[in-house]
Amino acid sequence: MSTIDALPTEILEKILIHLPRAPNETLVKRLGNLRLVSKRIDDIVSPLILPEYFIIVSKRPSLIRCDEICTALATGTPTIFRHLRVLRVNMFYVKDEDASRPWFFLLQLLLPLGQINIVKWTYDPIELRAYSASVISDFLLSLTSLQSLTELDVIVLTRKDPGLAFPLEPIPQLRTFRILWHCPYAPHPKILSQISCAVSCCNKLENFSFVVPSVNLCKFESTVTFAQLFEAASSLSTNMVLQALELHGVSITPGDIKVHLGHFRNLTKLCVVFDPSPSAAKNIGEVLQILRESNIFLKNVLIDKIHHPGTFSYLSSYSGIEQLSLQPGHPLDDSPQLMDELFTSVLPAHSKSLKWLRIGRQSPSGWTESFSMEQLATVTNCQLLEFVHCWISIKPDDITKDESEALVNDYNMPFPVSNLIDLARNGG
Repeated sequence: MSTIDALPTEILEKILIHLPRAPNETLVKRLGNLRLVSKRIDDIVSPLILPEYFIIVSKRPSLIRCDEICTALATGTPTIFRHLRVLRVNMFYVKDEDASRPWFFLLQLLLPLGQINIVKWTYDPIELRAYSASVISDFLLSLTSLQSLTELDVIVLTRKDPGLAFPLEPIPQLRTFRILWHCPYAPHPKILSQISCAVSCCNKLENFSFVVPSVNLCKFESTVTFAQLFEAASSLSTNMVLQALELHGVSITPGDIKVHLGHFRNLTKLCVVFDPSPSAAKNIGEVLQILRESNIFLKNVLIDKIHHPGTFSYLSSYSGIEQLSLQPGHPLDDSPQLMDELFTSVLPAHSKSLKWLRIGRQSPSGWTESFSMEQLATVTNCQLLEFVHCWISIKPDDITKDESEALVNDYNMPFPVSNLIDLARNGG
């Protein structure tokens, strides 16, 4: 028996945690030198370093290698895929569908393995038309048959008008459903209706996310609303058990929350940023007040409009927040009174639970000025704090006066924070 094979399992697992897992050339070279000295080592190592497989359908595969893998899977021969948990599939332009067909043969064998929990599907709606309808239909139907599939990410990536179709069949067993709309055109109401139907079919849904990157949001001619995304859910006979709701570039109103309040009884995380509505600040403040009246107290809050009185009133009304991200982006957010309220009311209320804190954003404001010693002392009183992220505004005069280092050093904690593992400071 080798020396490494004699190590206890828990020690081996701690060592393996430090192995890189990024899909890059360096990792491939390192894994090429890896030798598994026993079946026990194989059983421990393989699930940690080989849980994910990435298929780029538009890339021409090695036909010989693809055939070898397909043969092994079809005959039940043990392969690295026995530990597959995450499948990433990218579908873009394909000049010759026959050249990419081996990928689809492989997909047909991988999906029935029954152990894939997460699928991340990226596609261009325009280039998807280059594939035959039967190929796409077979792929989507195979997703619905994956009983082990609980998490789905759909990334729509295009520079052109995506059209009217959202080619996804309902997957009832999903617990996490994320959509990234990386497109300069707002989704058509028909697409939003299809998404709404897909959401309403997930009666076990716990986490929902709809993200529009801000770089695309500014080009939209219409607004995506939460009411559109959850329209079909309003007629459900039983409530979902949503625990996390993440909205980037989506308008949400107090009325939306009231209509769907039953789905939010277990909500612990709320992220609402880049809401394009002129009344976004008022809306989030009133949404939080409705949660307060309904005894729904969040543990994870990420918002970028904070000046409505209801916002800090809610955040200071209870204890238990573990992650708090405030990224003030409205002119009325830039207020000394709000800063004072954060440090005197909000943070002290969560001093025994807060682990992750982000304050400010890249744009210069009062939130990017140096904090006072009293404010920093409030931060250090957060007993479980592990991560702090803040922005520091450094002006040209500070550099010419050689004072920039002093500004940065102002953020060194005046008192020890025993759990702090990361202090991120950005200068701009």
